[in-house]
Amino acid sequence: MNDQDEVKLAKKSWFARHKVLTVVLVIMGGIVVLGVLGGGGSSTDTDNRGDSGATPTTRQYRFMGRVDAQPKDIEIVVGENATLEGLKLTVNDITRTSAVSEFEKAESGKEFVIVDVSLENVSDKTEQYSYFDFRIQTAAGQVLDTSLVLVDGRLGSGDLVAGGKVAGKVTFEVPKEEGHQYLIYKPNAWKADRIIVQVQ
Repeated sequence: MNDQDEVKLAKKSWFARHKVLTVVLVIMGGIVVLGVLGGGGSSTDTDNRGDSGATPTTRQYRFMGRVDAQPKDIEIVVGENATLEGLKLTVNDITRTSAVSEFEKAESGKEFVIVDVSLENVSDKTEQYSYFDFRIQTAAGQVLDTSLVLVDGRLGSGDLVAGGKVAGKVTFEVPKEEGHQYLIYKPNAWKADRIIVQVQ
């Protein structure tokens, strides 16, 4: 490299000399900006619990001792409702059974939990819903996906226009156990907001 090349290189900006690092920094900056924009609180607790008296710096959890309690969790029980991502969720009923049909039986030591839910679009735009937005947390702290067994009235997946309503059943196969189990409704995988429903 001669003196002229060194002078030209010195005159170039840091970003021009480090193109790969510049691209990486731009991508990381974009991810941070998207995370900040996407992380805005759009969840609204609309159940009938009243004010828990919590201050912005301390959170009073309804289900004391719940493993994996997170600051944005909305906690309700069967019969109450809460709104998240424009959809109002109501858990109407819970059934526990060892078999959903003569061919679909729970494994030894397990049972099916069938949760009857209703969703209503309370936003002014079309919202998506899915059977797979639901999970269940066992008393031992294991988080399980929905079961693929077929039950009558199973909740599907689709879109709800503004004011639209849908109801159906969400099924899980869980261990028979002592302690509390919690339904987790999380319609947006990119946000921390969840509705937690104590089902046992």
